[in-house]
Amino acid sequence: MKNHSQSTNEIQLLKKLFRIFRTEISAQKSGLAIYYLLSLLAVGAGVLTPWPLKLIIDHFLEKNDVAAFNSMLGVTLSAAVWVMVIAAGYFLLNVVEAMLNTTNKVIIARVREQLNLSIRDRVLAHIQSLPGTTRMKYRSGELVLRMVGDVSIFTRLLTKTMPQMFEHGATTFFTLAVMFAVQPTLGFLGVIMFGGLFLLVRRYGSKLRKTSREKRRHEGSIAGLAQEIIRNLPLIQALGFEQKTRRDFRKINEKSLTAGVNSIRVIAEMERTLKLAKGIAATVLIGGGALMVLNGQLTIGELTVFIAYLNKLTKPADKVNDLTDSATRGMAGGEQIAKLFDEKPADLEAVNAREIAKMRGDIEFRNVWFAYPEQKQRDFVLKGVNFRLQPDKLTVIMGQSGAGKSTTLSLLLRLFEPTAGEIAIDGVLLSQISANSLRENISVTLQQAYLFSGTIREVLCGDNANISDAAICEALAFVDLAEFVDRLPKKLDTLLAEEGLNISGGQQKRLALARAFLLDRPILVLDEPLANVDAQSATVIMNALQRIRTGRTCMIITHNPALCTIADEVLHLQNGRLIPMQQTA
Repeated sequence: MKNHSQSTNEIQLLKKLFRIFRTEISAQKSGLAIYYLLSLLAVGAGVLTPWPLKLIIDHFLEKNDVAAFNSMLGVTLSAAVWVMVIAAGYFLLNVVEAMLNTTNKVIIARVREQLNLSIRDRVLAHIQSLPGTTRMKYRSGELVLRMVGDVSIFTRLLTKTMPQMFEHGATTFFTLAVMFAVQPTLGFLGVIMFGGLFLLVRRYGSKLRKTSREKRRHEGSIAGLAQEIIRNLPLIQALGFEQKTRRDFRKINEKSLTAGVNSIRVIAEMERTLKLAKGIAATVLIGGGALMVLNGQLTIGELTVFIAYLNKLTKPADKVNDLTDSATRGMAGGEQIAKLFDEKPADLEAVNAREIAKMRGDIEFRNVWFAYPEQKQRDFVLKGVNFRLQPDKLTVIMGQSGAGKSTTLSLLLRLFEPTAGEIAIDGVLLSQISANSLRENISVTLQQAYLFSGTIREVLCGDNANISDAAICEALAFVDLAEFVDRLPKKLDTLLAEEGLNISGGQQKRLALARAFLLDRPILVLDEPLANVDAQSATVIMNALQRIRTGRTCMIITHNPALCTIADEVLHLQNGRLIPMQQTA
């Protein structure tokens, strides 16, 4: 009953995964159909390969009845010629099987790579669609593992493990069918042998599924912690936390090691048991076949065919531990992907959501309350917040850490939804504006200036190929980086390291501001633009803000009072409540 329940769960999981990725898998149906058709032909050629040897043994070696053979076929040839012809037929069958298998490897490899591409793209799109509160439940390394590692082992299940199972299943079916046709008794023994091997695989498969699932879970934790360590390596070194970090990392790896050893132990036990079962089956089949030859119930050639078929029947047993391990890993990876798709995307699009090409930028927060879903209702981050941001005005929102400043930004970008209250732009509720329209009208620079690796041109322009070099140079001059870039050997084609680690923090902030300038959107939001920058960069950024504010709605989130000197209005957040402060400068 337990195995039946697990099999049912696996079938349900596969159905679920096929529903999720129906479009991606359907796009490869022609390649898969050709693969399975050629597989059947290759299996047929493989099942026929022992028969030329049977003909040679029975008609020309055991007893030389070439005359009867000629009479049966209506052709007159010598025994030597017939042996050569039959041997050539054997060679031809092997050539056909080899060519079909080679063609199939190329076909399925192409299908695998295309599935990897399309499914990874789908997983990335789903991760991007998740609300911020959901993404907070996962470490970034875990999401990377889902998108890269789990997708790879799942597509391997679809394009290698399952096709191999099909080939072995077809080989077993045709082999048993021929064995029954030639000698029903030995065919029945073959069925018993195969059934026994199948039951053994089922027995060990349930144990292997459990250990593989546990190992996959620990691998996700390892990936998450590893990414945190690499991202924060300078801080770890500066604080002298290397030993503690290594202890934490070793502790998680030890759990994965235990799960991995348990998995190998199950595989080793299964391999030992299957080899014993295979030996017993071979003994019975060969011994029984030899007795039938002695009793005249079977020819030596037919026994040779049965011995060859015995190898075909036991070949899946030789591969079964690899196939079972691959299948359980693929199912474990697929299960993790399915769990990720159980997370509902952010509901950003109302039925009648409006597309707004160009906003004025009149922003209103109307009695906005917000608490994170996992917090109790009394733990509100924002409490009845009301304010208005107007075009051509620069508003600074001040507050200490934890006051709710960044939450305000997240609500404006609809990374989170208000617990209560409304947010509107140009009189239209955010919930009635399409997500694309909203984000295409807002430029954002965050406290950490996220710069993707690539050339300076790519970092500044993104996917907008219409921005000219002259416009880029103007934006760089705007933040006093034009001369710096001009001195670089490759200028705009200079490669930036991941997160801009080969330039200073101040230069990263200024590049981010230049990027916002190039986007030329009516709403500009800056989160701590002066954080972690030197005095020179701070002066440049302040001057740039004075120019970039023209014709835009600007909101600056900060705890630095220096930015209040350029503001039209200052709002003060304290314990989630907003206190207006009139700017006097």
